[in-house]
Amino acid sequence: MIEAHWHNGGFSEVNHGLVLLRRAFVELFDARRAEISPATSLYELMPWKTRNKQWRDIQDYLNYALPQLGWPLWLLGLALLLTGSILYVLFNFKVLWAMAAASVLVGIVGFISVLVLVCVVLNPLAREFPRGCATFGDLTKLVLARNYGNIAAKGGGSSENELMQALLQLVAAETAGDFQKLSSNTRFPEDLGIY
Repeated sequence: MIEAHWHNGGFSEVNHGLVLLRRAFVELFDARRAEISPATSLYELMPWKTRNKQWRDIQDYLNYALPQLGWPLWLLGLALLLTGSILYVLFNFKVLWAMAAASVLVGIVGFISVLVLVCVVLNPLAREFPRGCATFGDLTKLVLARNYGNIAAKGGGSSENELMQALLQLVAAETAGDFQKLSSNTRFPEDLGIY
């Protein structure tokens, strides 16, 4: 498995990814190298307040693709609550009342429009790490999976097993699936339940 390569004495893509990512944290955020290990919590390394900027800085520094930070459930709930409140106020003051009475479609379009506007306004608060990405090691594996071709090319190739592990890690991250339940025999999309 991919985890077995953490302390491999020779070159491996995971070691290379770990070194590059650790260097980014040290150079960009003045983190102490000794305090960064695969088990280090990303919540400690990247506080909520500066997480968006740090995430972009790492992506720019490495020139690798990172997954987007997501919306925590409380933020999604806030977006829906604000959308409902705004529409309630507009209907109570008879702003949309005449249009909505004419067509349910106008009400649906109004709801979607206000929801999009609220989402655009609240998007800077979307700072949740991707599912299954709570530690520095998890982030390293995810960066490796999303950028495997570039990293392997710099390292001079890779084994079929390393490639399969990177692919499974990427599938797990993108489908919100459990990495431990995936194997080279997993059927797409049947076994994943994604249609």
